[in-house]
Amino acid sequence: VRSQCASPEQATSATSCCCSCSLSSSLHSLVLTSAIGQIHARSGVCELGVMSVNLGLYLPVAGAYSGLEDTTAPDEEVATDCQEIHQELPHLPSSVYFLIQECTGLPKSKDFLLDTYVRFSSGSCETRSAVQEHSSAPFWNEVCQLSLPCLPAEVKIQIVVKQLRQDVAILEACIPLTLELVSCFSDEKLDLEFASNFSNSLRLPLDAEQTRCKLRLSWSYNVEDVNIIKKGLWPLTSEKKSL
Repeated sequence: VRSQCASPEQATSATSCCCSCSLSSSLHSLVLTSAIGQIHARSGVCELGVMSVNLGLYLPVAGAYSGLEDTTAPDEEVATDCQEIHQELPHLPSSVYFLIQECTGLPKSKDFLLDTYVRFSSGSCETRSAVQEHSSAPFWNEVCQLSLPCLPAEVKIQIVVKQLRQDVAILEACIPLTLELVSCFSDEKLDLEFASNFSNSLRLPLDAEQTRCKLRLSWSYNVEDVNIIKKGLWPLTSEKKSL
């Protein structure tokens, strides 16, 4: 370069020009490498030979030379996007509320009437209703709260006979809980089946009609919904969802 220049000033100018062209060419290659290799340019520093280049500063310039669009975005825009995504995420409920109404079709004994309650369980969480004494068709109209370890979850519902020594679960059903129930409620007559470990130690007369046991139950993640149903009304701000 110096042999072709008339003066040192021209030599310095020519050297700067060549370095600029070399930098532009290197940055052009860097942008292509970034596009192919999926380099995250906003937080990195790339070494070009012996020259350290801050990608957040030079990529927009190199993009102009290469014809590629600048994919970098200010940190403020990223923070705004994260806030919008966080706002769109649904609120995960920590509890579900059950309104226990009545149970029909319980096994009947000629010698005595059963003292029963309803038990709800999901994982390690459990809750139960009050005991309805001496009834073959118990009616509760009671709200129970069950804590949820996670979602989705499955809740086991059991009709339990209260005894002096050991309570006996005689009927049961299972219902699924998902995020689809958010802003909704359910009201069902659940078909009950004999519990898997039921041994009929109570010596109840069991026949084909006993398979028609049903439990009227309403549930929601919103306690206000079940309280409205308890009054004999339907929630107007929530949608009814069937199993």
